[in-house]
Amino acid sequence: MQAQIEEISGVVKSGLGTLSGVVITVTTEDENNVLMYTITDQAGHFTLKNVDMTKGKFVCARLMGFETQKIPLMADKIDYMFLLKEVPVELKEVLIKAAPVSGSGDTTRYLTSSFAQKNDLTLGDVLKRMPGFTVFDDGRIKYNGKEISDFYIEGSDIMSSKYSIAVNSLRHDDVGSVEAIENHQPIKLFEDLLFSNKTAVNITLKEKAKNRWAGMIHAGAGLPRQWDMDANIMRFARKIKMLSTYKGNNTGNNVSSMALPALSLEKEEEDARQIIVPQSVRNPYLEERKTLFNRSHLLSLNGQVLVGKSFALTPQLDLNRSTFENTIEEERHYFLENGRTLHIAERESGTLREYGISPTLRLEANTRKMYFLNILSSSIKWQASDLSVTGTYPNEVNKRMDYTYVRNFLNLLYRRGRKVIGIQSENRWSRRPQHIDILQSDTSIHEHIETFAFYSQASTTQSLAFGIATLSIEEGYRFSRHLLQSHLEGLRGFSSSQPVENDFDYRHTQLYASPSLSLRRRVWSATLSVPLSYQHTVYEDCLAGQSYRRNKWLWSPSVSTVWAPNNHWSVSLNGGWKRLPDRSEHFYTSPLMSAYPYLQTGTTGFLNAETAHAGAMIRYKNILQGLFGNIHINRQWTHHDLMVTQDFGSTYIVTGFVQNPYTVRSDHVLGSMSYMINAIRGGLTLKGLFSTFDSRFMQNGQPKQATTSMRQLSLQVYSSPSDLLNIDYTCTYSEHAHRLKEEARRSTHTLHQKLSLTVIPTEKLNFVVIGNHYYHTLGSENKHFWLLDANVNYRLSSLWSFRLAAQNVFDQREFTFLSYTDMMSLKRTYRIRPASIVFSVITSL
Repeated sequence: MQAQIEEISGVVKSGLGTLSGVVITVTTEDENNVLMYTITDQAGHFTLKNVDMTKGKFVCARLMGFETQKIPLMADKIDYMFLLKEVPVELKEVLIKAAPVSGSGDTTRYLTSSFAQKNDLTLGDVLKRMPGFTVFDDGRIKYNGKEISDFYIEGSDIMSSKYSIAVNSLRHDDVGSVEAIENHQPIKLFEDLLFSNKTAVNITLKEKAKNRWAGMIHAGAGLPRQWDMDANIMRFARKIKMLSTYKGNNTGNNVSSMALPALSLEKEEEDARQIIVPQSVRNPYLEERKTLFNRSHLLSLNGQVLVGKSFALTPQLDLNRSTFENTIEEERHYFLENGRTLHIAERESGTLREYGISPTLRLEANTRKMYFLNILSSSIKWQASDLSVTGTYPNEVNKRMDYTYVRNFLNLLYRRGRKVIGIQSENRWSRRPQHIDILQSDTSIHEHIETFAFYSQASTTQSLAFGIATLSIEEGYRFSRHLLQSHLEGLRGFSSSQPVENDFDYRHTQLYASPSLSLRRRVWSATLSVPLSYQHTVYEDCLAGQSYRRNKWLWSPSVSTVWAPNNHWSVSLNGGWKRLPDRSEHFYTSPLMSAYPYLQTGTTGFLNAETAHAGAMIRYKNILQGLFGNIHINRQWTHHDLMVTQDFGSTYIVTGFVQNPYTVRSDHVLGSMSYMINAIRGGLTLKGLFSTFDSRFMQNGQPKQATTSMRQLSLQVYSSPSDLLNIDYTCTYSEHAHRLKEEARRSTHTLHQKLSLTVIPTEKLNFVVIGNHYYHTLGSENKHFWLLDANVNYRLSSLWSFRLAAQNVFDQREFTFLSYTDMMSLKRTYRIRPASIVFSVITSL
């Protein structure tokens, strides 16, 4: 029999009016066999989507103090009204324990206390154990395979894109539950017009943390010369909300990275280009804090004020200051023709200093009839580094990079009936002065680069809904202007006049129209988009007095569809093709230098590029069983006519471009499965990843073709087998492989195991031991590496706690890893932070 799927709704009342908090269930003939459920809202209304009318026989309403009522499900009836009769209830002394995971419609709720352990402090410590969630080192969050699009605290978007600050500041004791909202439509007037496949997270606070000042101070000091401070304060009232935090330390925690947006709101291609970059201080294999020698400070002030009935004013200010010291030993083996390699060995020691200030002012109104959003933001950053290099190319390097930008974004929408009209505009300006001085024993190189960008966009939108379809169109213009000015002197052995200079002016003007058609019928939805644009490009070489012009038609059709037959399964398919617009990054005539001995050369040829993609995602969710799973498959094809070149001269390694059309392909498969296991009072998460991509380039005039692949499998298990013990275990295996055409395959293997044991002899005292084991291959060698941390936690009262933490008990001093790219193998050795001990005092407001 074919399933009949319907959406039912209704209202629950009593003799005193509507009832909220009523549990609505759909059951089979056996009333204990619940197929799905929801809870009535404040107005007593409820909605249940994707009801299987062939399996479901009754819809029931239950609320303590009232008589349960059930109504037979009928195929031709989608609206139900309950009138509950109040009955007296004799209550006995009982212990009620809330379910760790519950759900209603598209919302899944996680009870925070069910996943917290004794030594946890912030929400970030707990979130990683919730089934379905993935928390990355940079603060990004995925839910059941999808990157979250919005992050709310008590329904308010107070943090915007910088939600990692909140995740790492909120005390988990102040958080009641975490809500994952699927098919989230952030603009309310589109809720019944446009289907959204986005996922959002909402943090609900406990009553004790509302309408009052709450916060936490974590202060520590220790040896050798260690200090750590984390202080935050918040207040969430109805009209005024605030969350402010200061974080500072020299213990390896890079707090300044929290000020970076976790949600990408910017158009990087329209930003002033960064050519000179500071040396990297990150280790891609160990936890960042293990190898980061830092002095970091971050002050983040975030507030929100309700203005009138509809508007919310949200000011934000982030201030950060950091100093990083690092020493890296590096060996590069470039793969040349006929099996030969070029070996470069260097040791880098240096200091990186950075400062930043980022104010933002956001005004928003989000109602069923009107949407208004205006964001005024700015950022000023300063970076400077001093680096001493010994080895194959000994030199002293001084870099300075400044950055300033101002942006205003406006989006205004009005709805009347099933019609929506709106306007949107964005204007942004950015500038990057960049300097590098390279000193060698017998010569010096000096370079100054100035890049500038201005971007402007304005458009109108119209949407019209009819039946199951919504037709939308956006039409408007985009204009961008980029400037590149560079002056490089001191090059030796390079066939170019001195000094080497660029002075280019790039302008793009684009007129566009983006029609789209959205269809939605019960369990199925689809969207077809066919953007079309006309681009006029003018590039001017101001030094040569020459102009380069081109007109280009662009279109990028795409289609996506989602099928969700019930509350457990959803299947998504997507595909598209795109002709890429002209870009100016490669368009210049004289070489640029970002680090010695690497030169970048440009071309005066326009880029012709196309890309196509096809993907599928299957997601599964069973809230009652605590089972979540997803698999995502994607393939992409890219065609370019400008190929990257790499040439090894006697003095410099030169990269550039040459006209040589080629096509490459990449494949990605990602999957995860999370399951709560009552038998171990915990759960497990299994993740897998496979990716492979082709690359083509020219090396010393010879064409090269390479394939790079990665396989990764990880297991995370957490358990509380008794009230005296908590266990966290993670195991990750990775293989990185590289193969040049007609040459042998090269690969590295890495295994990382992490075990955390928390022993709880008394309610106030617990001991934590954290061990890390790394196994990796270094060419023909295999290496094991061990790290051990431990801490003691004592809770004096509900307000005061103390922690004694020891890091790197074995006092390991360095860590080495080997990786491959399409052009070389890279072996790096990092310093490990020495053994240390820190005593901390933690108090709550």
